[in-house]
Amino acid sequence: MLDRTRSALLVIDVQEGYRGHTVDHERMVRAVRMLVDAATLLEVPVLATEQYPKGIGHLQPEVAEGLPSATEIIEKMSMSCCGQPRFVAALEGLARSQIVVCGIEAHACVNQTVHDLLAHGYQVHVPLDAISARRELDRARAGRRSSGPVRCRRPWRWSASNGCGRRSRRSSKPSTSSSSSGVAPGLARSARVGEGAHGCSDPTMTPPSRAS
Repeated sequence: MLDRTRSALLVIDVQEGYRGHTVDHERMVRAVRMLVDAATLLEVPVLATEQYPKGIGHLQPEVAEGLPSATEIIEKMSMSCCGQPRFVAALEGLARSQIVVCGIEAHACVNQTVHDLLAHGYQVHVPLDAISARRELDRARAGRRSSGPVRCRRPWRWSASNGCGRRSRRSSKPSTSSSSSGVAPGLARSARVGEGAHGCSDPTMTPPSRAS
């Protein structure tokens, strides 16, 4: 279960250059802004990145205007946020072990960042309504669900009352299944993301093959 005293929100590359070019773009931006607003309300720290802003532009104002005043927007050139030393230092400085990851693109910068966070021992949560990509196939791969260490949720919101996600409105009954990661029953479906080191070239949210 997410604990607001141990969690942080990471907003990846929701930039002007992607406006109108990703799947369900406006929906994704609204979901990211809701996460930012919830994090602000709950005093959960927020980190944000921009990939090559000279070419792709800065964060979209719908997101940027909601960021807490102390939020550092970190420029990067690597796909994984963990390839930027400034980001790594900022994340370590927060001393948070649970990272909620959202943004663009689901199969690329989001995916590789998730791989690296897992490799460094972080618990990772991915709200499926708050990630996107330019192609539906890439977004679908990123949202594929199976058992594993990453909690993927649809729909997904922080709760101001208890700091965790809420159930989908499609079912009023909690699930009877449980999760080894401690996510409350009925709140999440899980997706497998392989554990990879920095620079992982796997373009999908599936585990790399392992030698037997």
